[in-house]
Amino acid sequence: MESIHIVGTYGIPNRYGGFERFAGEISTKLAKRGYAVTVYNPSSHPYRNPVLGEVRVIRKPFPRFLGPAAPLFFDLFCLRQALRSKAHVILQCGYTSSVWLPFLPRRKRALIITHMDGMEWKRGKWGWMAGQFIRWCEKLAVKYSDRLLTDHREVQKYYSGKYRINTFHVGYGVDEKEYGKGENVSWLSFAGADLKPEGYCLSIARLEPENQGEMIIRGFLQANIPATLVMVGDTGTRYGKKLMRRFGHHQNICFAGALYDTEKLRHLRQYCRVYLHGHSVGGTNPSLLEAMADGCLIMAHDNPFNREVLMHFGKYFRTSGELAALLREPAGPAGRKPQIEYTRENYRWEKTVDELENVMGTRAN
Repeated sequence: MESIHIVGTYGIPNRYGGFERFAGEISTKLAKRGYAVTVYNPSSHPYRNPVLGEVRVIRKPFPRFLGPAAPLFFDLFCLRQALRSKAHVILQCGYTSSVWLPFLPRRKRALIITHMDGMEWKRGKWGWMAGQFIRWCEKLAVKYSDRLLTDHREVQKYYSGKYRINTFHVGYGVDEKEYGKGENVSWLSFAGADLKPEGYCLSIARLEPENQGEMIIRGFLQANIPATLVMVGDTGTRYGKKLMRRFGHHQNICFAGALYDTEKLRHLRQYCRVYLHGHSVGGTNPSLLEAMADGCLIMAHDNPFNREVLMHFGKYFRTSGELAALLREPAGPAGRKPQIEYTRENYRWEKTVDELENVMGTRAN
């Protein structure tokens, strides 16, 4: 039985973002295919059991007293144990943990596969020095990984152009079961807002500068439409606190905080008037795929990453003014069946696992 260790995430079940969703889905499906899968969780994660389904969960210290360096040392603890283990494959989600690879002894049989995510150094939350450090980590990942994964053609083009290397495409997926709308929507009254079906606009994202939360809020306010804007995301971030200070007094804006209940998130998407997607950096974003799969009318930030995934199914904005103009337009048709069918056919987690199995058995040219 081949052993796979997954490092570089904030643990499973998902309580953070895209890589955690990725790790949760592929670990479960790989285990069902007969692999021995281990995922590393930070000690702060609320899940305390040593197994989740058929997946082994190992908890490692997350030294919060180190501030911004805490994730790096958590990665060190995880990567060091993974490299000492009898793992056949070590899958790194993200490349900042690659900073440790030159200094850690490695068993020859262990295959290191790194999911390169997007261009992490472009994210607005990083200062100049942090950006340079992340660029260095990127170079180390390219040098010390056996195989590199990307989830988007634009990201593949970047690595091919800069490093003259080929990467393997491994995509994301959505829940393959299509859910109907529930009849009981009383739960929509939450976080201090009395929401009505089709009476609110929705954004689900980490509240970080590159996800354009301020642009979305300003565009919504400029539109002056009879609706509520629901912002789902952790308001405890530096950027989230900034948005709360600037816009928290508006009665038609609901900062709902972080929400990880998949059923509630699905119903929020299914009943929203418009889904607003502000992600501007990185590859394929899972929250965009989920909105597509649930038939949302989507307005997305105009960039090559979103264009390739959403294609002609959505509308695009580059400024708050452009978003305001789009929001004033009549809503599109309900259901959006072609969009739903396309997403569920082309973005399947089983396909993701098939692609990953191919990577584990094939070398890039």
